[in-house]
Amino acid sequence: MNPLTLNDTQRCDTCVLPVTTNVTFSEGTCAVCQDKLDPHFFTPKAELLERIIEEIRTRGKGKPYDVLVGVSGGRDSTYLLHTLVTKHGLRCLAAYYRTPFTLQVIDDNVRRMTQKLNVPLLEMDISRDNHRKLARVFVQLWKKKPTPTLANLSCAPCKLVNREVFHLAKKHKIPTIVFGGNKYEWVPFLPSAMKAVSGDPEKNYGFKRQINRAFSLIKKGIGLLRQNAAVWRYIPIGIQSSLMYINPHTAYLRMRYPQIKAVEFFHYSGWDETECNQALDAVGWVLPPGCNSRWKADCTFGEIKNYMFRSMMGATYLDAFLSNMVRAGVLERDEAMARIQTEGQLSMERIEQACEIMDLPAGEVFPPI
Repeated sequence: MNPLTLNDTQRCDTCVLPVTTNVTFSEGTCAVCQDKLDPHFFTPKAELLERIIEEIRTRGKGKPYDVLVGVSGGRDSTYLLHTLVTKHGLRCLAAYYRTPFTLQVIDDNVRRMTQKLNVPLLEMDISRDNHRKLARVFVQLWKKKPTPTLANLSCAPCKLVNREVFHLAKKHKIPTIVFGGNKYEWVPFLPSAMKAVSGDPEKNYGFKRQINRAFSLIKKGIGLLRQNAAVWRYIPIGIQSSLMYINPHTAYLRMRYPQIKAVEFFHYSGWDETECNQALDAVGWVLPPGCNSRWKADCTFGEIKNYMFRSMMGATYLDAFLSNMVRAGVLERDEAMARIQTEGQLSMERIEQACEIMDLPAGEVFPPI
């Protein structure tokens, strides 16, 4: 089936995942809904969270801060910092990387939020110019030979954020880093996605699983190199963005910084969309122009990634996000379908903004679909 001809009836009968992805379907239901997801995966772990917050306070005693929090100016990192400060009373230091695709509106959101919450702000030392150049190269490589792996590599420099937050935590003697990703963001059709997930967050990011994941990524990388000789010169950033820094729990980071604990906050507390929106309103968060959704509004390049996966698989990150919310029972399927019709529309304005930054002709590289 051509992903571009997908219609609303060609989605999972239970969630809203399109049949065009690499997830298998049987009798109208995707494999994720059938049997590949732990029924407790989305369940909040309130008792564990309480214990973790106390551990964070204990580990932070005598230190200048309890936690380091990476912020992007987007929805979830804003919600996270607001929650840690106002609900749990933790002493936070915020670390921020303004990417070349971060609009002024988002930069203003970051500075307004940290001022209102009285949280000091540090900026990460990542080359924006190099980021822009690498994004341009991988977009061009993807255009010549579209693959999901190349699509992922197009934002490889962002993975260096995981390197920087550990470096800053060590420099400022902060024993815990807290991250704001949530379980609804799990995308089963991405090349780097965990193929099996557990209801236990510690198991999902355990050392053994990270080792296995590394071998899987190496295999995918070798396959890409065989298919596309032009990628050979970018092996260093490929290794960094996958094996070393693809997430905050890699074997490399665990061994490099054994004294620093990485915590996925919303994997324990649960993620509540209403509460999230209230936190955004409380700090005066502003939606950038051209956005159809508050989700992933912090980076214009996110719309490029949506375009890539929509053209290859007929699905975007939003399809996966809403499907997970339906599976968790916090969103009705009909509502998810309605949101796809509005929030799921590609924003050509955002794509043009990102292409202008990369000095690429948006209409030629990404014609409207």
